[in-house]
Amino acid sequence: MDTDRDARMAALRLVIRVLAVGLFCLGTVAWGGAFPWLLSALRPQTALWTSFLGGAGVFLLLWGLWLSRRPGFWSILEHELTHALFALLFFKRVYSLRVQRRRGGAVTMESGNVVIALAPYFFPLLTVVLLVLKPLVRPGLNLIWSSLLGFSLAFHWTSLFQEFQFSQPDIRYAGRITSLSTVVFFNLFFLGLTLAALPEHGRLVEEFLRIGLQNALQAGSTFWSMLQQLVGSLISGSV
Repeated sequence: MDTDRDARMAALRLVIRVLAVGLFCLGTVAWGGAFPWLLSALRPQTALWTSFLGGAGVFLLLWGLWLSRRPGFWSILEHELTHALFALLFFKRVYSLRVQRRRGGAVTMESGNVVIALAPYFFPLLTVVLLVLKPLVRPGLNLIWSSLLGFSLAFHWTSLFQEFQFSQPDIRYAGRITSLSTVVFFNLFFLGLTLAALPEHGRLVEEFLRIGLQNALQAGSTFWSMLQQLVGSLISGSV
């Protein structure tokens, strides 16, 4: 009895993972297709581009000259905080959080799942905090805020570059294909969302989300039609 139930649960988890990988691949194509429009819409915003890239460049310079040669306390802290945050979002109890510069970090929690395991690799915590604070930013401070966005996103991507390895326990737990599809989609999505939020009032965010969703629906409809044709041809060929 227990064996049958375990087999059904394993099959259900496999189906969910396959569907998730498919959706993330679809999302990568869909929101990736929104980038030409987004970059064109941002082209006149020279000052915002300069401040955003300047902030990213400052962090990359610091990373290249100094930070890459030292154990990253702040990247470890962000990594473990993101694990803890997503554990709380899934109503898991967090018992402890430990961060040490040379020994790394760890979060002790009630239990985990794939999303909690992969969260630090796809969720730019500091960038999202800045995006949430966007409505509080005065118009005169928008260039400084854009620089901080670039700085924080460069921080996330360099941490991702250092941490994302197939030998990592988080990646082994989630699986290579699931990890890659999840990390690629969400990093692309948050990059687009961050760029769309650069202009004042974030007027491009809604349009970026709409175009990506429209592309996803069109791609999904095309795939479904092709699948129906394939199944129909297989059935007619076997009759």
